[in-house]
Amino acid sequence: LAEGTHDEYDCANNLFSVQIEHASIFAAPYKISVPMGNTVRIPVSVRYTTGEDEPRILVSEFSGQDEPNMGLMSFRGGSFADGAGSGTLALAPSREGSGFVRLLDADTTSFFDVAYTVTPPAQGVNIFNDNELFTFYNSDGTRWDGAAAASTQSWQFDSFVPAWGADETEPYLSNLSKGKIGGSFTFTTQAESIALIFDGSARVESDFEGFEPVEISASGGSGDDTNEYATVVFGENPENLTHTVTVTVTGTAGLSGTAAFDRLIETFSEEGGVPVPDPYAAAREEAKEELAAYKNADDYRDAQKTELADAIAAGNDAIDKASDADAIAEALENAKADLDAIKTDAELTAEEALAADKAAFEAYKAEVKAAVEALAEEGDSKEARRIIADAARAVDALVYDESKTLAENKAAVDAAADIADALAAQRAADIAARYDGTCPYCGKKHGSGIGWIITIIHTAIQFILIFLMPITALLKR
Repeated sequence: LAEGTHDEYDCANNLFSVQIEHASIFAAPYKISVPMGNTVRIPVSVRYTTGEDEPRILVSEFSGQDEPNMGLMSFRGGSFADGAGSGTLALAPSREGSGFVRLLDADTTSFFDVAYTVTPPAQGVNIFNDNELFTFYNSDGTRWDGAAAASTQSWQFDSFVPAWGADETEPYLSNLSKGKIGGSFTFTTQAESIALIFDGSARVESDFEGFEPVEISASGGSGDDTNEYATVVFGENPENLTHTVTVTVTGTAGLSGTAAFDRLIETFSEEGGVPVPDPYAAAREEAKEELAAYKNADDYRDAQKTELADAIAAGNDAIDKASDADAIAEALENAKADLDAIKTDAELTAEEALAADKAAFEAYKAEVKAAVEALAEEGDSKEARRIIADAARAVDALVYDESKTLAENKAAVDAAADIADALAAQRAADIAARYDGTCPYCGKKHGSGIGWIITIIHTAIQFILIFLMPITALLKR
């Protein structure tokens, strides 16, 4: 309680009192842009009056929607002493949108709001004047002032840029920050290295211990080719110490008079850092569950169950490595295709039965073909031999029809081998063509009249003995 009095006869009207409370003061960007698929680490400085060793900083989100836009929010304290210190606010979005994240000191109830906009997926952070992660300066050292005359400023900020850089692709958010020689921008980071997608030349400085300024250049574009970006390595930073980076334009892009900047990609230490969430964790889990339920292991034999398990494991691994929702969906479909290629017990049984039927069919074909070829006799005419040969070829050419049963396929073989009538007719014609009056049965000429009758009877006997009886025996087989 504070009281004040004055040396007057009646000081009652000059008495005042006020409650003095502890407070915390935060230093962080007021407004940021966070791309989907990225985790942004924002250095935060805190001054507090409680005398505690370390403030208790809580993080909450206000999206104005039923569901949050952030998949992960966390504050990791750094070093604190004598009522001051710093830490890291980590944000990883789960969907596009806007809102603000509140940093609250639970001991003093002081808070600080950081407005955010979650932008479409991209690798890195957009470099633009709507993102307070970056502070832009003119060549004379003064801060860029959007209200001042453009001719007095070293920076211009172009929107709706259709193409730029070496490969003439559209910038990340269709905008570019363009700086004249001597213009610069700064940002704080805990990164061990950065990659700048830009077109022009620049000098990069940092107060990271042991780092010496470097000159870099790139030709801009999508950032897929090494000439389109430049990498700067500050050094190992396992303790995630915050350092300030200054990028100063030293060369322009062609004759444009400016260097153009699109994105910044940061690489952090894996030791002791803020845990990086997976914005697609739910999609990965859903894909894995769908893959696991896609097939019933009870439908498979033991060997195929092992193949099934291996394919699911490989599919899960591909889902884990997928970079975004489209890649997750593609990995799932590829894994399903691999599972479809593994045959069930029913499919294998059907294949085995079909293979057995085909083997029986081929054996039957060989047997029938041999029987057809055995019909050939010494003295057969050329026409009779052709009938036999054609039938043998027809039998041999038959292919098992999987749409029919084994019995039906065997019937097709029998039909191709059914030459009994044709062969008998040909042989009868051959006999008639070469008959000279000699009885084919006894070898005598019986003359005319009753002799002809005897010859006909003998000929019929000969035909039955020589031709019909063997063919009848074949057919009975």
